[in-house]
Amino acid sequence: MKPIALITGASGGIGGAIAKALASDGYALALQYRSNREAIESLIRSLQPDTPYLPLACDLNDAAAVERMIETLHRTFGRPSAVIHAAGIAPRQALFSDTDDTMLSEVFATNAFAPMRLTRNLLYTAMTRAKSMVVLVGSEEIIRRMVENNHVSRRYTTLALRLAAVQH
Repeated sequence: MKPIALITGASGGIGGAIAKALASDGYALALQYRSNREAIESLIRSLQPDTPYLPLACDLNDAAAVERMIETLHRTFGRPSAVIHAAGIAPRQALFSDTDDTMLSEVFATNAFAPMRLTRNLLYTAMTRAKSMVVLVGSEEIIRRMVENNHVSRRYTTLALRLAAVQH
């Protein structure tokens, strides 16, 4: 059975390139996109013919839609071995100083909160299959802080201890 990779933002340039690389490494691909069906179909046509794929239209800012996407993924492919967060947006304004709070909230919701929610919802199943691999595309400092947050009383998890055990 092929390992399964869930790639968010698969309709974009970075997500599409990652999908092609993982397909050539033998992964089955769960390809999340928000609304650009044409880009996903083009990506699918470019894949090797024997690559199993599952296009998943999902607004990652919609918690119910994320749950439906996870259910579809599990029902169709099973649990992912790898999760690649490549979905993201940038402020529409040319200058950051012109960005209003609404746009900043949209950027944060898509680029930070959505990957955290999806990872949280997938984490325990990912940790139990193929020693898991979760890839975040973003700031190394923020990722380090997330991993080092081992305040069990606040998070009710031992993630930092599990990650340390896998690294050794």
